[in-house]
Amino acid sequence: TPATDWTANSNGDKKVIQVREIEWAVSLEYQTTDGTAVKTETIQVTQVNPIVTAQTITDRVPTGYELVTPATDWTATANGEKKVIQIREVEWEVHLEYQTADGTVVKTEALQVTQLNPVVTAQIITEKVPTGYELVDSVTDWTATSNEDKKVIQVREIEWTITIEFITENVKGIVETVTFTVGNLNPVIEAQPIMDAIPAGYYAPNEIKDLRATKDGEVFQIVVVKIEEWEGIVHFVDQNGNMVKTEIYKVTNKEPMIRVEELGKALPIGAISVKPLEEITVTKDKEEFIIEVVMPIEEEPNQPEIGGDDDTITDSDQPEGSIEGIQTGDTTQAGLWAAIMSGSIGVFAYLKRKKKNI
Repeated sequence: TPATDWTANSNGDKKVIQVREIEWAVSLEYQTTDGTAVKTETIQVTQVNPIVTAQTITDRVPTGYELVTPATDWTATANGEKKVIQIREVEWEVHLEYQTADGTVVKTEALQVTQLNPVVTAQIITEKVPTGYELVDSVTDWTATSNEDKKVIQVREIEWTITIEFITENVKGIVETVTFTVGNLNPVIEAQPIMDAIPAGYYAPNEIKDLRATKDGEVFQIVVVKIEEWEGIVHFVDQNGNMVKTEIYKVTNKEPMIRVEELGKALPIGAISVKPLEEITVTKDKEEFIIEVVMPIEEEPNQPEIGGDDDTITDSDQPEGSIEGIQTGDTTQAGLWAAIMSGSIGVFAYLKRKKKNI
């Protein structure tokens, strides 16, 4: 309280006077690095001990901020003095985890937000969707609640619809259209599913390979041919030019081969093929082929032997007539008897002698 006059009453009298330390009001101004004052804090100190401790400075940092550099004790030099303290917003690292329906993590994205504004907008979430995928559901802004917080976002692979047109030769018409759904990350339609999709009653004359699409809605065309049944007619002709047997085989234009095994089973009884049997490919309906055979020679009546055995083939032994307009397995009829005379005459002689010697 203010002092008043004092009159002593005796020698050695004493008067007690109440005093207190002089207080100073100093301030702490918390500023961001761009000079924005976020908070001003008034601190009471005394002239005798005008110290603001580092702990006091740290405790008064505004929520959501942190010191740029660690605080130290501050000694004020006058009443009303101000100390500027540099602060910055507290940053959090949060994560967006993009997963497929089966829980597979496709991508994890780390983002920096601040404690004061820990919001990740829907636009950012959408922009960070990994390439080749799309959101399963629409998203909204997400507010993180702590540092290292994580949000799981459901995604799926973007699908493309690819069309295959099965067409007849020379693009005379579309037989059937089939659509396939593929993921755009690996937009391949494998060969087997394509073959399985060929329309019933048709076949692909060319090799089917995997198809790789380059865009959604792409169209591919594959040529197919209608399966037809053909007849392959095989004539077995003997050494005399006579048609011994005719066999008709059913094939298709998809599988137009007459196998060697089938030809072997059809050989006339006891006949020997002049040439080794080979697979025959039928190229059209009712195509005809000749297979040259040597038939067993019938035993001749006993004749008086004059001058020993005579195995000479006379004119009467020569084949009469010919068959025209018919193919052999790989040659025309024109060369039939040339081949028999040059390559098979030994077979004739052998068979004839064998008959005589039985």
